[in-house]
Amino acid sequence: MTARCAARLTRNLLFILLILFALPADADDPASFYAEFVNVGAGDCMLMGCDGYTVMVDTGPATALEKVSEALYRNKVSLIDCLILTHPHPDHTGNLDYITDRYAVGTVILSGTADYGTEFKNARKMYRGDTLVFGNLEMIAVWPDITPLPLINDRSLVFSVSYDGFTMLLAADAEADAEAVMVAGRHSIPLKADLLKAGHHGMETSTTWPFLQAVQPEYAIISCGGQDKTATLSPVTAENLTDAGTSVILSTSENGNIRIEIENRRLTISTQK
Repeated sequence: MTARCAARLTRNLLFILLILFALPADADDPASFYAEFVNVGAGDCMLMGCDGYTVMVDTGPATALEKVSEALYRNKVSLIDCLILTHPHPDHTGNLDYITDRYAVGTVILSGTADYGTEFKNARKMYRGDTLVFGNLEMIAVWPDITPLPLINDRSLVFSVSYDGFTMLLAADAEADAEAVMVAGRHSIPLKADLLKAGHHGMETSTTWPFLQAVQPEYAIISCGGQDKTATLSPVTAENLTDAGTSVILSTSENGNIRIEIENRRLTISTQK
């Protein structure tokens, strides 16, 4: 990582508790929204809450069970309306049995091109263009396409998430080949987002320059770290993000749990080690 990129990262940490995004004024403000990226090490787990709904995206690796359990308790989750499993790798599904044994789960969302090796109750497979709506929260699948790519990572569910004018792109573990096809089809399903959850734990295999040019994120979050030292933010990815104009770059390995909140038309980002 270059000194310039490292300096940008250091400056970012000074501002994460401040208001970062002001939404347009509206007389009828919707209910508050949160998204928490749980520090699960080398894996992915995210919780979102809006209008009384709870959405969980991936469950993290089995080694992070305590942290996942703490996040569910901290956010007072008793019912998971929608559980999204982006693809069948254990760093994303490692706590699935714990979740389904202890929580009521509504719909289970699966990638249409991935084989999970098990049957799920109330399961729905999704492809590019399919949509989920939870009150004021809308999620559009921008990947996978109906034609599968060879790598399991490139069959990951990728979502564009919109809440009252704020957008996030959750790239799961999609790598360069999937990113290239998404970029090619960006006119039918826009990729541009205020925040990018970078693909494949910030490794060089994802977050390519053409993809970043299409997304143009102001903020980036990377879920990485833990014992798997390969699943960590690559200097190349960090440099790409910086050169693309991303002003806030945070990782769970450095910052712990990363929480986004929108309330009274203001967005804040906070972290918890």
